[in-house]
Amino acid sequence: MSAPEQNQAQTILTARKKIAQLGDASDKGDLIYRFGVASGWISALRLEGLLGVAVFEMLHSELLDAFTEVGRNFQDESPQVGQFDKSLVERARAHLGSVCAFYAKAKAGTAVEDDRREYQKNHAAMNALLELAHWRDNGLSEAGRNALLAVEVDAAAALRDYCS
Repeated sequence: MSAPEQNQAQTILTARKKIAQLGDASDKGDLIYRFGVASGWISALRLEGLLGVAVFEMLHSELLDAFTEVGRNFQDESPQVGQFDKSLVERARAHLGSVCAFYAKAKAGTAVEDDRREYQKNHAAMNALLELAHWRDNGLSEAGRNALLAVEVDAAAALRDYCS
């Protein structure tokens, strides 16, 4: 059995259509869902050998750019956040700050093993808090949920900047 041909124009066009669908998101939750679908789809194409590494990275970068751009449209929703919600969002932002500090050190080539361990702890803690925004009946107000999703958009932008 021969290997599939990589980087066919139709495959890339279809992947870009998946990315473009992020623009149809009705809210942050819908945007996150569409991002997950597109990311999984592009990753599956790579896993099946239909995309080479360079094209996969290019499409993934386009996906992150689209996610960040569309996510900005939802930044200013629902300013009323309760104290518990505010505490969760503040902790998620604090962990994101630590993650971004590691990205800066890693890009500068000054990160050491202790920095990597701290990054792993902060990244895991941040993701655990962000995951709450995706649970049904999570106890968060709509404003709190949107605030956590805004942190998630910022985390994706930070990762994109780190990877570029």
